[in-house]
Amino acid sequence: MDKKKILILVLVVTYLLSFSCVAFALDFFGISITNTDKLKEAFTKVVRTEEGVSYSYREEWADPLIYCWGEVELNTISLTICNDSEVPLEMNPLFDEFLMVTPDKLAYKAQIVTDKAHYPTTISPGEEGIVQITNPTNTLDIEYILISIYGKTVIFLRKIEEPKEQGS
Repeated sequence: MDKKKILILVLVVTYLLSFSCVAFALDFFGISITNTDKLKEAFTKVVRTEEGVSYSYREEWADPLIYCWGEVELNTISLTICNDSEVPLEMNPLFDEFLMVTPDKLAYKAQIVTDKAHYPTTISPGEEGIVQITNPTNTLDIEYILISIYGKTVIFLRKIEEPKEQGS
């Protein structure tokens, strides 16, 4: 095989793999919690599936119609906040807060990286907004992420677990 064919083959395979890895690049998933005294009980487990994720939650303490995906990098975290409810989700960079908690229970407040012109001020029903924040832990070892939107809506993101192998 000549070098040109090998190069084309490598490019095609890389291109195709980029599509199959998109869902698996996400590190966190969370939903809106209506009873913040019951954060960990309201939303208990997130496991990666072929379709995305499966999770457990208590209906009386959580609202899965407002949810968020998070991708953690060493210096930044990208959050995609989705609104499948019937009510617009109002946001404001002056009031919204983003908190990372590490396994040793240390909490770090993140700064918003998204510029004001692109910060989602309203996420209408059926739409999503993307916010980039700093990763104040400077580590990939984050246990969970808490988002407080306008002091009214709290989204609790858990790390997505990989599925257990059959027979283990």
